[in-house]
Amino acid sequence: MRFFDCHASFGLPTQAEWNVCLTAAELLALMDRHGIERALVRHAALDTESPPLGGALALEACSGTPRLEAALPLSTPQTGEFPLAHELAAWLRERGARALWARPEQHRYRLDTLTFGETFEVMAEERIPLLYQVNGLGDWDKIAEILREFPDLTLLAIGHGCWGDDRLFRPLMDRYPRLHLDMSRYELDQGIARFVDRYGPRRLLFGTSAPRWNMGGPVAALMRAPITEDARAAIAGENLERLLSWGGPGEAVEGEAPRPLTAAARISPLAEAVLSGPQTDHPIVDTHGHFGPYGKIWLPSQEPDQMVATMDRCGVRVTICSHHTAITGDAVLANRWLAEQGLERYPDRLLGYYCWNPHQAREMEAALEDFPPHPGFVGLKFHPSSHGAPLDDPRYAAALEYANAHRWPVLSHTWGGSPWDGAAQVDRLLSRYPDIPFLMGHSCFGDWDGAIRVAKEHPNAYLELTAAYAVAPIIARFVAEAGSERILMGTDLPWFDPMFCIGCILFSEIDDAARANILYRNAARLFPSVSALLHHS
Repeated sequence: MRFFDCHASFGLPTQAEWNVCLTAAELLALMDRHGIERALVRHAALDTESPPLGGALALEACSGTPRLEAALPLSTPQTGEFPLAHELAAWLRERGARALWARPEQHRYRLDTLTFGETFEVMAEERIPLLYQVNGLGDWDKIAEILREFPDLTLLAIGHGCWGDDRLFRPLMDRYPRLHLDMSRYELDQGIARFVDRYGPRRLLFGTSAPRWNMGGPVAALMRAPITEDARAAIAGENLERLLSWGGPGEAVEGEAPRPLTAAARISPLAEAVLSGPQTDHPIVDTHGHFGPYGKIWLPSQEPDQMVATMDRCGVRVTICSHHTAITGDAVLANRWLAEQGLERYPDRLLGYYCWNPHQAREMEAALEDFPPHPGFVGLKFHPSSHGAPLDDPRYAAALEYANAHRWPVLSHTWGGSPWDGAAQVDRLLSRYPDIPFLMGHSCFGDWDGAIRVAKEHPNAYLELTAAYAVAPIIARFVAEAGSERILMGTDLPWFDPMFCIGCILFSEIDDAARANILYRNAARLFPSVSALLHHS
């Protein structure tokens, strides 16, 4: 099985990024670390320069490197910056290019029939792939608009958000058979398998969106997806090569192809073992799960049986979760549902956070008289931004006093720059409550400096990795600056496939002691019930 990444990039960006590969050599080294043989790349010059110059720089940067293939920028033929429609196929073949990128915002053109009608007709006839970055509902609307006019256009939707776009793209996939999807941010648990069940494997392509995002997540997710080996091989690279074949075969790559398992073996014994399959020696603990359906996203594994099946597949021994309805509605009712439907049914696999809704503070405070209401509850959960109540709202006080007195862990949603639960709010809170083991959910996503500062200043603060894991360098940075003993794995299951987070941890540039701390040891130290379950497993 050969991995051919449909979306990676390198080159000097105009603005600071979380992570960059400045040269082809740097990107190739990253690919080697993850066992990826080839990549269709978008050079930074495609965004920073005029389309003709950007395309020329991309081709030059990839020349002599058969493992990297440059996609060229689409531009307006009316300005003379792009060939006329009848010249396009020959123009691309002459340059050895087999795909085009549409970047309408960067190059300020309308991606419509008026501008590209004749071009799209030729692209549909020749089967020339068009790559288009998806960043929300408006981009799916644009794809729908294009495909209504040109239903035979081969269009590859790239990098749609990790929060779940199935309700947006499935109607399009049903109607337009030439629409394809990349899996670089398709983190939805069971998303790959359900996609293959409905559409077959030929319309999903392996991608990483590296170096901005962590390559390890998509690699591990595809390696361990519950699909056939033929489907896995198709997604890994065969589909992309087929889509590019209109322009002839790609340049031959000499030597043995990289493989993810071989690459993991070079990294460490733990990385190889965990990537190979569930391990009793490494019983993973997910400290940030959810439970039940959720209004804003389709969750194919929202039932407790399905969650536990995912945990079995990924080697997750225990998940600590809170009920979605406790965040969006009646927390008293939802906490009871979690106990009855989850903690009672799977006492050795599911533990619970008692979610505190400040709008029900009076009922919540009454519950503290005989707390916890079920032995499966092992911590408290806050979601200040959803509840519109900042962490210093007095309606949290009773919960915080209890947690501080009993050293009960609190998992709180945190986000960079948030007035409800940003790093500044966490800092003030922990100055008042130094004995609460406080898990910063999502690690103040985006405000990495703030999250690290809080962790360094407060020994009871922990960096929880849900969503943050995907940011390419952040796990290694957290380990280097805060210490691996202060980091916990989390996935938002049933939102995200745990293999995305696990893969990011395995392939990060840290040692096995740090990996073990993050995957399970720290959780066992913080949660006595977790320690007991791991000890008896």
